[in-house]
Amino acid sequence: MLAYRFSVYLNHDVAWLLMGAEKMAGGAVFGRDVIDVNPPLPWWIDQPAIWIHKLGLSLPGAFTALVAGLAGLSLYLSAKLLSETELNKAQRGAVIVGIAFVVLLCSGYNFGQREHLMTVLVVPFIILTALRAKGWTGSTGLVICVAVLAGFGLFQKPFFLTVPIALELWLQLRRFNLMRLFRLEMLVLLFGGLAYVACVLIFARPYIFELLPQILSNYTAYNYPLSKALIYGLPRCIGIIFIVSVIMVLSKRLDREIPVLAKSFFIAAIGAYLSAVWQSKGWAYHVMPGNMLLALSGMIVLLSWLGTEIKRQWPIVLLAVLAVIINVPTRDHIVDHITDAKGVRTVAGLTDLMTGLGQDKTVFAFNTSPRNVMPAVINADAQWSGKACCLHFVPSAVRFGSAENKRVAKVQVDEIFASLLARPPQLLIVDDSEKKLGFDGQEFDYFDYLGSQYPVKLESLFSQYREIEAVEDYRVFRLKDAQNDR
Repeated sequence: MLAYRFSVYLNHDVAWLLMGAEKMAGGAVFGRDVIDVNPPLPWWIDQPAIWIHKLGLSLPGAFTALVAGLAGLSLYLSAKLLSETELNKAQRGAVIVGIAFVVLLCSGYNFGQREHLMTVLVVPFIILTALRAKGWTGSTGLVICVAVLAGFGLFQKPFFLTVPIALELWLQLRRFNLMRLFRLEMLVLLFGGLAYVACVLIFARPYIFELLPQILSNYTAYNYPLSKALIYGLPRCIGIIFIVSVIMVLSKRLDREIPVLAKSFFIAAIGAYLSAVWQSKGWAYHVMPGNMLLALSGMIVLLSWLGTEIKRQWPIVLLAVLAVIINVPTRDHIVDHITDAKGVRTVAGLTDLMTGLGQDKTVFAFNTSPRNVMPAVINADAQWSGKACCLHFVPSAVRFGSAENKRVAKVQVDEIFASLLARPPQLLIVDDSEKKLGFDGQEFDYFDYLGSQYPVKLESLFSQYREIEAVEDYRVFRLKDAQNDR
């Protein structure tokens, strides 16, 4: 994992999270100085990566070290819990290796995304739920650690709460008992969630009272109807769903009992898929947790078939089979770098351009997604001249055009122009791709839109720049030199 991650660039959302986290480490307030549609927990989780970065490691390297550390903690807790299951030593070893393989090497480009981190951190909680289904009562300290780790994963997005809800419903269906709701891990999650809300109210107050109302009414442009979200999402999970379903059916036909541990991962996968549906987008990283957890469920069933006669080579064979099944995102990611795919070329080109800016490597982009631009900003160690990673609210103003949509978009764009005119960055980048995120295929040109809405400000800003050679789908503008660009 380390060798692979140190040879590729960061996911665009991860890059933005790190950029925002670095600003917050310097005193910036989330919701006022760092603006995003998501709650602030992911930015707080990334703070250790900023500390590691200050010790001299690159920001991408520091983040990789953080994820590796969290994965190591998750695997350690998983191993402690697995020792309480009915699995024999060889099976437990194979399960741990399988978990490590899935969470560390099968995320591809989406390594470190909130969905990926949630999966990494929630695995011990899923194993704990399987133990609870069999009446296990164990170490208080271990349970608290597992619940706290799961909380950091689950509270990153409210959608993720479908995972523990699905697991709890499964427990209740096995043996109805409302007193189970007051288990230690559930109480830790409850009080942890309340503590998180309190922290948001104290340390990110503008997000709740200023930004959240805008998000609730103006982020719908990025959502698809359920039918369309399923059309996008199903092809990304249908393969693993089919294969694990075959494994489950075969297990029943062969009169093999499906282990409770496998059932727990299966139910958690259902919760993860529901989380993806709830988000109404169907993007690859939204369905990734369901794919990972379902693959682990199928692996545990296969390992159970071997029973006490398991031999050393069998885990290797089974993991190799699963590698073929579930590592498509990683395979595609590696192939993209080998073949120098368009996205890779774009990040490399923008990185070289930003690196050549000299000491004042200030950058801003007119776009609706940080894809390609933000990884280059991180690679070049440049500075982002904006509070948000992109113009979140413009798509809603263009597509729906209500007074509220237009008002919120205007507030954001006015603030951007004020900031850029006060201190023009060295580089302005404008997304000129045929399809832009949030517009649902509708043609959109930034200069046409901004020229009709803000003609004076647009002219005042871009008159200070000269256009240079484009980088793939991005038009690029360099701040004029006072002596050479009169």
